[in-house]
Amino acid sequence: MMRFYRLLLLVITMTGLNRGYANITETAKERVGLHGMVMFSDGVSLYASHLPMFHTPHDVQFIARIKLQDQSTHKALIQALMSNAGYWTLAPQRFDLNRLSSEAPERLRHFNANLFSGHFEREGKQHFSDRVIEIQSVVVHQSLSRKTTRKAEFIRITPNSVERQFYARIIRGKPGVDQLFWLESTAQLPKSFSIESNSLTFNAKTIAEMLGVVPERLHLYYEELGDLQ
Repeated sequence: MMRFYRLLLLVITMTGLNRGYANITETAKERVGLHGMVMFSDGVSLYASHLPMFHTPHDVQFIARIKLQDQSTHKALIQALMSNAGYWTLAPQRFDLNRLSSEAPERLRHFNANLFSGHFEREGKQHFSDRVIEIQSVVVHQSLSRKTTRKAEFIRITPNSVERQFYARIIRGKPGVDQLFWLESTAQLPKSFSIESNSLTFNAKTIAEMLGVVPERLHLYYEELGDLQ
C-alpha cells in the first residue's frame, strides 16, 4: 500500500476554476465540423463537454454551462440526467469550434442541436430535435497537445453548493482520457487537483479517499480512451 501511494503524488490547489484552462486555443486554422458533446447536470444547471480527438477539427477540449432556450425541454433534460439513467449527448449543427472561445472575434453564443440519450454515434436514442442551445459561460477551451505527460489534472466544474459536484479531467497530452465524475458532497471540495503517475487511469476509490469523501459517493459519469490514443 505504501508503495502504491509513493507512485501517486496528489497536489491539491485552491487556484481559480478557470485559471490556465479557459480560452487557450489556436485561431489560425478553422475547426469546422459536427462537434458532438456529452451533457451533464448538477441538479441546477446544464453543462456540455465537447467529445475531443487529437486531429483537426476536433482537437479542442471545451466545457461550458449551457441553457436550452425551450424551458420545458431544459427542465425535462435536467430531470432525466438526475435520474441516473445514463448520460446524454447532443449533435449540433456544423460550426467552427474556435468560435466557442469567450475571446473569439465572432463568438458563437448559441447553436441548434438534436439531443440523444446515450452516445449520438453509438446507437443513442434521439428524444429532441433542433433545440436551441445557449452558451451561458465557458469553463474550459483549450487546444489539445500531442506531448506526453505524467500528470493527470482535474478541475471542479460545478459550485460547492449543488447536489452533485462534477470534476473533469484536463487533457494535457497523448494518449489522453476524456473523463467526468461526480460526488455527492456538501463539503468544500478543492477546485483542482493533480496526480503524477505513469498510469493513464486511476482507482476511483483512491481519488475519493484523497479528496476526503466516502468512496461510495464518487461516481464515474463518462470516460473515453479510444478517441484519444
